[in-house]
Amino acid sequence: MTATICKQLVWEDFSRGFHGGRIESDEICIFEEDDEKQFVQFAVQEYTSDEEDFFGVACPKWEIILTLRDIRAEYTYDRQWLIGKDYARANYAQEFCDYALNSIKEHGNISRL
Repeated sequence: MTATICKQLVWEDFSRGFHGGRIESDEICIFEEDDEKQFVQFAVQEYTSDEEDFFGVACPKWEIILTLRDIRAEYTYDRQWLIGKDYARANYAQEFCDYALNSIKEHGNISRL
């Protein structure tokens, strides 16, 4: 049985001030059967890229990390993938996460990301 996936991502901001921004989505259940569940979670985090602006200052960029969490009766297992990077703004990365969630809804798994 496939679980019902929410219509849009809900984000929580874990930023640490001016640098080191991190925004995480809620966990979305994509599979549920008896004592097995599978969740996805997106994190959008800031990093300092190799690019420099006009003044020679390193440009902050944003990347997307996808976490897949398998929960079974006897264990919990997390896997993470970097699925996008070099976004100029956090909301651009968040828009891609919405696209990725729609792809998961459409295909029932993360294999097409």
